[in-house]
Amino acid sequence: MHQTVGFRAVYAFLKEQRLLKARRVIERGELNVTPAAIAVGYSNPCHFSQLFLRRFGMQPSRALAVRAGEGSVTETVPFEAASSF
Repeated sequence: MHQTVGFRAVYAFLKEQRLLKARRVIERGELNVTPAAIAVGYSNPCHFSQLFLRRFGMQPSRALAVRAGEGSVTETVPFEAASSF
């Protein structure tokens, strides 16, 4: 049981880091949504979009709009909430 809990914590941390990296490259204009998803290790863009929405409260395409100057992103979900996926 203890190893399972440790694995979940590591998995949640890695997922968080991957999503943060994807958000950064999308908002900076370095990559669009699908290439960003692939770059951080998600082979399924739909699954990536679902995780991104749960974590940041917006679709990755909204982060693209932010990049284009159509708004700003100020609200995020705390890491504790993100780790419950």
